[in-house]
Amino acid sequence: MFIQANGGFRHELTLSRDMEEVFEEELIWTLDTEVIVPPGYRTRAELVITEDEYNGKFQVETIFEGSISVKLRDKKDGSIVFVIVINDLSKLLNARNGFYPVPNSSNAVSFINEGFCHCHFGIGQRVELQEEKI
Repeated sequence: MFIQANGGFRHELTLSRDMEEVFEEELIWTLDTEVIVPPGYRTRAELVITEDEYNGKFQVETIFEGSISVKLRDKKDGSIVFVIVINDLSKLLNARNGFYPVPNSSNAVSFINEGFCHCHFGIGQRVELQEEKI
């Protein structure tokens, strides 16, 4: 799994195990600065944004516990024909599918997602002025 996030500018999220999703958002920077331009001059103002980046690894463990009820219904009238209750999730969610039993629990399983995070984020901004005589 790979996640890329850019705070202050845009951010992206990419998951690459069984499906892939990308989200992108652009944020608008605003600036409230008063610039005094002397008569007979032209002034150019530039907003300079300094950014930094972060690279890291992450691991997230999700634990599933409880039971699953499956109701089989008649296709014609929708009535319930049979109910299957699975109390031991390890029978359905097993190592072949990436799930592992939780120690000291009889019916819980865990799934671990691992990935990398790459982030860009703004750490400062300043205004640079350039004056030239007209």
